[in-house]
Amino acid sequence: MKNKLKIKIFLFCLLTGFLLFSQEADNEEWTNCLKKLSDAYFIVTENYHKEINKEKLIYSAIEGLLNSLDPHSHFYDPKMFEYMKEEQQGKFYGLGIQIQKQEDKLVVISPLEGTPAYRMGIQAGDIITHINGESTKEMSDLEAVFKLRGPKGTKVNITIHREGLDKPINLTIIREEIPLYSIPYSFMLTEDIGYIFIRSFTQTTTEEFEKNMKELKKKGMKKLILDLRYNSGGSLKQAVEIVDEFIPKGKLVVSIRGRKPYHRMEYYSRENNQYENIPLVILINKGSASASEIVAGALRDYKRAILIGETTWGKGLVQTLYPVTYNTALVLTTAQYFTPSGKVIQRDYSSLEEYFMAREVEKGKPPKGGISPDIYIESKLPPLVVKFINKGLFFRYARKFVLKKTPLSKNINKLDEIFEPGKISIKKEVLDDFKFFIDNLKIKYKLEEFNKEVRAIKREILREVISAFKNQKEGMKAYRLTDPVVKKAIQILKQN
Repeated sequence: MKNKLKIKIFLFCLLTGFLLFSQEADNEEWTNCLKKLSDAYFIVTENYHKEINKEKLIYSAIEGLLNSLDPHSHFYDPKMFEYMKEEQQGKFYGLGIQIQKQEDKLVVISPLEGTPAYRMGIQAGDIITHINGESTKEMSDLEAVFKLRGPKGTKVNITIHREGLDKPINLTIIREEIPLYSIPYSFMLTEDIGYIFIRSFTQTTTEEFEKNMKELKKKGMKKLILDLRYNSGGSLKQAVEIVDEFIPKGKLVVSIRGRKPYHRMEYYSRENNQYENIPLVILINKGSASASEIVAGALRDYKRAILIGETTWGKGLVQTLYPVTYNTALVLTTAQYFTPSGKVIQRDYSSLEEYFMAREVEKGKPPKGGISPDIYIESKLPPLVVKFINKGLFFRYARKFVLKKTPLSKNINKLDEIFEPGKISIKKEVLDDFKFFIDNLKIKYKLEEFNKEVRAIKREILREVISAFKNQKEGMKAYRLTDPVVKKAIQILKQN
């Protein structure tokens, strides 16, 4: 058994060394390097003061090797490799629920219609206390996702606590294929202005985009707001195809330049007669990266869209996936992206601390990397609102409101009764009702900070209450109509 492990370790190191040093280093150079790695491994495993997970040690060594190169070269262990494939394919096998960790509770935000979770009667607000008998108290969101997903047709046992019930609910659910939508929602904001949010670029993005555009056109859309905020990227091919929707055939979309000739490519638009003439505003922020920066950068270069928001992340390094074993892989940076005008997208990463802090660009100084907006509007949530969101307070309040378990909601019969007359804004009575709710929970906060952030707090309450009364899409539509960045986009499009 020990010899088999040694062979496995050697092959792992051999493959890693071969990929990183390739044929440019002579045999002696990378053989010596591999020997050092192997020697270090055996010193650690033989002499460390307690038993070591040897496979985890190998994975950590490879990840450490890649971390010395740049922020985006990574090693994918079996779990992360499988998760990455699911994200790119736009589907996975699981239950069909959106979950969120709220303090130490794993809360169901929403079951997806038509999925196993939906058919089994799982509800928004349910707390998953156990997965296959294991407590979720110490689990992260991602750990829970891994445990809920699995091969098609397999079973997972979950225990649910539901408010109002004395006993927990034990369910055994069979995993099915669940679509992972790239575009979770789109809707009309005005009579002629449509809105589409692209969450990430997966294999189905262009197909989803065209379907949503057709639906919006039927509803009277003549102008479009494309929201790429917090879109961290994904498929290069899909990003190129989305740009192609808005520009004529034969235009350069993005170029890739690497050290090797086969890592130097140019991508051009290939279609005509799509949406080349529709007035377009693109929303971006610090969370927009990679593929979303390709879209924003190309459409800005061609003066095809007005960009509103914040300077994007600045992630312009191209990763190539190299399988190491059947279920692990290296994701290695092999080139850089450039916009049609030749602009470098990648931000400086000589200081990793500053790179991951994503600090604001100093006023008056051009940003080093990323895509800058034409109109700058910050969309940062106030700290108190973030605190309330992390504790799940807006969500929990909305669930109680719908169930008529707050003082105000007992006398509310229609959703319209929560609004100020003629406005998309909740009444002061609703805000007071929410304050009574959090005070009863003994939530600590400063009153002056609460009063200062009333506008942002009211927006969060509005979204969650409408989502609870109707659905998430309607809640998000109301939220977007009160979003300062979206309101500015509507104003710009109305002028065109």
